[in-house]
Amino acid sequence: MAFDSRSRLRDIKCPTLIIAGSDDNAVPMHHAKMLHDGIAGSKLVVIEGADHPLIWAHPDQLLQGVNAFLSGDTAMANRCDR
Repeated sequence: MAFDSRSRLRDIKCPTLIIAGSDDNAVPMHHAKMLHDGIAGSKLVVIEGADHPLIWAHPDQLLQGVNAFLSGDTAMANRCDR
């Protein structure tokens, strides 16, 4: 718990997608925002109504966000709350 690597986030130079569930209590939203703020050029996608197991509960929205990111469609990547 004492290890803190936040200062190294700025060293990440590759395209980075951060996906978070709006209702995730295991990894709160401020953690996703901290990653997003720390990694220049990262994309943050919030899946509305999703909690921690969003991969099983919201697979379509997750896949939509990943596909949009990989295809470079940033407008779609930021709207994965359908």
